[in-house]
Amino acid sequence: MSKTTAAEDNRTEKRCEELDLKRANREAVASQFSPHGLRIFTSDEFGQLTDDYRHDNFLGETQFAKLYRGKMETCAVAVKIFTDSDSDSDSTTTKDKHSRYKDEIQLLTDPRIEGCPRSLAKLIGCCPECLGVVYDANPRDTLDNLIVSDNFTWLQRMKVALQLAHLLVFFHDYDPPFILCKLDAAQIMVDQDYDLVLFDFGMLVGGPFYNLISRAIPNGKIHERLGYRNLELIKFDNAEIPNGKINEHLGYVDLELLKFENFVTLWAKKECREKIPWTDRERNALNAHEIFKEDPDYDVHDANKIMKLAMNCIELLPKDRPTMKEMLEFLQALRVVLLNGMGDTGKTEVFEILPSQLREITGAFSFDNLLGGTQFGKLYRGRMSHGANQNEARAVTVKIWDDSICDSAYQMEKWSKLIEEVYFLQHPSVNRHQLSLAKPIGYCRTNELLGIVYDLNPRDSLHNLILKDDFTWVQRTRVALKLAHLLVFFHHYDSPFIVRNISAAHFLVDQDYNPVLVDLGMLVGGFFGTSNSPNGKLHGAPGYIDLHYLTVGAWSITCDVFSYGVLLLNLFSKSVVDISKQETCAARWGKLRCKEKIHWLSNDINFSRVKEIFKNDPDFSYFDAYKIMKLALNCIVYVPEDRPTIKQIYESLQALYVVQRTGMGEPRKSVLREFLPSQLREFTRGYHIENFLGNTQFAKLYRARISDDADRIHVVTVKIWDETLCGQAEPLDQWSKMMDEVHLLRHHSVNGHQQNFAKPIGYSHNCERPGVVYDLNPRDTLAKEILKDNFKWLQRIKVALQLARLLFFFHNYDPPYILRNISADHILIDKDYNPVLFDFGMMIGGLFGNARDVPEQQVYGVRGYWDLSFWLDGLWSVKRDVFSFGVVLLSLFSKRVFDPTRPQKKCLLQWAKKKFQEEMTKEEINKVFRHVHKNFKKDPGYTRDDGLRVARLALECVEYDIHIRPRTQVVLHRLMDLDAVMRFGREFSNSTSA
Repeated sequence: MSKTTAAEDNRTEKRCEELDLKRANREAVASQFSPHGLRIFTSDEFGQLTDDYRHDNFLGETQFAKLYRGKMETCAVAVKIFTDSDSDSDSTTTKDKHSRYKDEIQLLTDPRIEGCPRSLAKLIGCCPECLGVVYDANPRDTLDNLIVSDNFTWLQRMKVALQLAHLLVFFHDYDPPFILCKLDAAQIMVDQDYDLVLFDFGMLVGGPFYNLISRAIPNGKIHERLGYRNLELIKFDNAEIPNGKINEHLGYVDLELLKFENFVTLWAKKECREKIPWTDRERNALNAHEIFKEDPDYDVHDANKIMKLAMNCIELLPKDRPTMKEMLEFLQALRVVLLNGMGDTGKTEVFEILPSQLREITGAFSFDNLLGGTQFGKLYRGRMSHGANQNEARAVTVKIWDDSICDSAYQMEKWSKLIEEVYFLQHPSVNRHQLSLAKPIGYCRTNELLGIVYDLNPRDSLHNLILKDDFTWVQRTRVALKLAHLLVFFHHYDSPFIVRNISAAHFLVDQDYNPVLVDLGMLVGGFFGTSNSPNGKLHGAPGYIDLHYLTVGAWSITCDVFSYGVLLLNLFSKSVVDISKQETCAARWGKLRCKEKIHWLSNDINFSRVKEIFKNDPDFSYFDAYKIMKLALNCIVYVPEDRPTIKQIYESLQALYVVQRTGMGEPRKSVLREFLPSQLREFTRGYHIENFLGNTQFAKLYRARISDDADRIHVVTVKIWDETLCGQAEPLDQWSKMMDEVHLLRHHSVNGHQQNFAKPIGYSHNCERPGVVYDLNPRDTLAKEILKDNFKWLQRIKVALQLARLLFFFHNYDPPYILRNISADHILIDKDYNPVLFDFGMMIGGLFGNARDVPEQQVYGVRGYWDLSFWLDGLWSVKRDVFSFGVVLLSLFSKRVFDPTRPQKKCLLQWAKKKFQEEMTKEEINKVFRHVHKNFKKDPGYTRDDGLRVARLALECVEYDIHIRPRTQVVLHRLMDLDAVMRFGREFSNSTSA
């Protein structure tokens, strides 16, 4: 008996110890979270909130908790009690309810989670004893219960779907992202205003804040609620929860909002191993129509879009699912969202217009008001009154969808396209491009008529204006530049927008000759995604369709470039695409040229036509016409990789003479002066030999003197293109190269290197010998300075360092510039021994693209500086510039230069040729070093170590094997590590003499 009593006493004592330990743990938890302003409840107080968990207050149960309605004093609240999940029995592999309780409090009280959507539950209290929490929410019910309710309207369901998408975007925007891993309707409550509140985080992983949230979910131990499981995870038995896998859960919730809870199970049984056919989507949209057709806010087009979205979310392969941001943008384009101000564009002023009002605005769609047809409809002028006073009517444009024009498959989508267009045109990201995009002010949507009204007073369609004689050269150039700028905006997105149906008929021109795009019917990409056109028969606007696309069937931004090239040809040759003809100009060109490069003859023929049309226009420029025709033909080459990017096209147009002169491009700090050929002769004293500085690859350099407005004399540099140096280059091509250089030297991207770029102040508009005037008072060319004994060591180091910085700037650009003709003759030295670049006649990449034409004998660069290994493959790369820079380094520190008049004389190139045949040895380096040391050992700042480093660097730059040569960044760093730079670096960075 005594033994039994003793055993009971021991058990009682252990139970008391366990209770004390639990109590201590709960007090510790309470003390930990009390600083967050949470009210700490006892178990009795917690029970009173729900009337001792009365069944009437029970809302539902999730995988890890139970939810109740509650009342705290006079306020309605929601109460959650954490429970054990089925898998919590294995405590060695899963988090128990204590950990989930602690994690949730830490998450919802962390100040770094501030700025979250209101859809995230707000915590106001907790009970450590009961492991329960209190939310500041007045719940109507859980979403799981509301979904099957008939009084849960279409508008309310859309509100819930949109808020849920906002919340998931918020979670996924963190780095690393939060991933719920488990999302179903049972863990979402809906308050009295039909705002959703997410309250269950039992399987949350990820996030950047703390490790305890980044828990691993043991494989096979915890899955999502049945019916919401990611089939791809189950099929491949993955232990990790990668980013983006939660997206299909939103698809399930969307389907349930449409009362398709059984459809998900059926889909899961099939395992959906292929793309969901359109017939399935249409069938389920029809089911939704039967359920909600009596709802006043229901729209069949919205239902169709939601079904597409939901079924795209639950694709078996994660890569086929849209991102959360794409889904949010998709939902925001719904009609019900736009009309009720639920999205980001809630302040819209777009209103619904009756068919009778549209007829009144357009004069019953009179022929006199017809502007033209688009791919899917017709455009009309109209007048719309501001109010009661009809005299205050404003001019507008009306677009009507025409079923007789629309493809039959497109007719099913036209209402969705209208809403998407309204949404896109009101999106905040397009506000600054409003001048080139139509502004919607109203729309009409009935079975009888579908149309949209734009706040636009059109002069005419671009298609009609192109043929008119009073559409001048300046106005056409303005249109081309504006269109290129608009396409730069479309293509700059990470997932670029592709217009796909660029056509002169799809642009209107306003009273100020600004082009305005009014047809976005085939726009894809950006926040619309890539599945915006179900019909494979829509290939673009006839006459503007990319010939390569017709072969491969794949859309890309190069398709827009092709269409833009056709538009350029039409714009400046006063011709338009005639759809009634079997062949268009582009199609005929494609059959003739196909996969070849465009022959110069093609450009000359088109140029001759343009010259004949515009020769009497006072603003017409032969040089601009020549460049535009080259640009247009480069846009429509068959191989997409050979076409310029739209950004390169825009930069090329900005370099046009008419753009520079009229200020149509980017704002400039100064206005270029135009000089007569006679003035250039006067400035240089008839190109006197005393003012001659030297020859470049394409031009002659002269010192000159000009006077300013105050009659003060300034020393400048004049460069004159010389046909005897330009080889087979056409005079018009000389002008084109000059304007390219002027554009580069005035571009904002070179602002950080202004002291090393010649600053143009004017040019001569001369067909035979174009010239440019630079604001530069030079000592001489680098080729001549190198031979002078007063050009000291520190001054040469300064020149080498600044040239390396310039080369690094060029090669670090995206895409990189390649100069291709680096030479000591192409570098001037100013009074402060700063090297100044002024010749870019062979430069490619960057703003210029890769399609600049150079005469055959000059394609290798400057004689004496060209890379010998170029003959092996004929391919240009930044390492070719490194070779030429190495030759300049050898020249600088050996006091030798290549003499083109005595090419057989032993020179630097022959010196390099000898060592090309074998590996660079220590003896060769010492040979070069001895030469350097002999020349500069008495110069201030020279050290033996610097001489050896420079010699080694120069020889490494001219290595025959291109892969052994150092990168430009390495060259720059090694020069910056020189003792002279470390000691006298400030002098090198200033504009004072070294």
